[in-house]
Amino acid sequence: MKKKAAKIFCLMALFLLTACTGLKKQPPPPTSGVYRSVDEGVTWTRRNTFVSPQGVGSLSTVSVNKIIMDPNDFKALYLLGNNEGLLYSYDAGESWMQAQQFRGGTILSLAVDPHDKCTIYLSFGNQVYKSSDCSRNYKSVYIDSRKTSVTAVALDEFNFGVIYIGTETGEIIKSSDSGLSWTTVARLGSKIEKILIYPKDTRVIYVPTQKKGIYKSNDSGVNWEEINEGLKQYSGSREFKDLIFVPSQDNSMILLSRYGLLKTTDGGTNWEAVELITPPLSADIRAVAVSPLNSEKIYYGTGSTFYKTEDGGQNWITSKLPTGSPASILIINPEEPNILYLGFKSIKQ
Repeated sequence: MKKKAAKIFCLMALFLLTACTGLKKQPPPPTSGVYRSVDEGVTWTRRNTFVSPQGVGSLSTVSVNKIIMDPNDFKALYLLGNNEGLLYSYDAGESWMQAQQFRGGTILSLAVDPHDKCTIYLSFGNQVYKSSDCSRNYKSVYIDSRKTSVTAVALDEFNFGVIYIGTETGEIIKSSDSGLSWTTVARLGSKIEKILIYPKDTRVIYVPTQKKGIYKSNDSGVNWEEINEGLKQYSGSREFKDLIFVPSQDNSMILLSRYGLLKTTDGGTNWEAVELITPPLSADIRAVAVSPLNSEKIYYGTGSTFYKTEDGGQNWITSKLPTGSPASILIINPEEPNILYLGFKSIKQ
């Protein structure tokens, strides 16, 4: 009896000692990766199944930078993450695979040929690679001898074989023969963040830079002009985060910057603030998207909250993000605009 009591006493002492010294198991980090909604963001489901020759895994810890949708096959998605190489899905995110040639490292930009879904261009380090067989094999079609990173890739939807790339030192470089030869068409002196080719007139190109605002060409890159005058009244508007087209409205774009959301309906000459619940410069907006059918329907995500408006910002519906990680990218299926994909950055414990 005394031995039993002594045993119980020792167990209780051990329990108290553990509690007092604070040896608590740390909770796992929140899930990142990809979530999908089929009801305009009301509910979300994980889309993180990863299939490889070694078996089935998960993308739940992948830190997502970009998700690119094939312009003609809306079930084909390409995921660019931090040191994750190239991940892709051909079934609307139900499962993901990895391109064997890019199993690590960070791909900065990717574009799918609108004339051939199996032709893909991507930037990796100081090179541009091209696949003609749906990511089975890639070959280098551009190398920058300065080891300057290629930060943006865009394809002309109307003129077959026309490619534009941007560099971290501010060059816009163009190929008119599917990457066989290249020529520099602009030296903007600041990192190229993105290249947007206006789908209704591909001669019109918009290029946001890291420090010098937005540039525009109306003649396929022959001449360039700044379109920053209308942004000067908005503090923080040149601290770029993203720039997207408003598909249902001609010459319309939304700029995401430290200021918040700004909208133009005349190709960047004039800008107006999109009214938010939070005041300017206070919302840490990480991702934004606009309905392809309704220019008044705007969605955005922050570090913790999902926002939706159906009247251009007069009223907003808010909800908690489906995970504790911050949003990083938001895209919409153009054919079924009720389907949204939301990517998340991972949080290191």
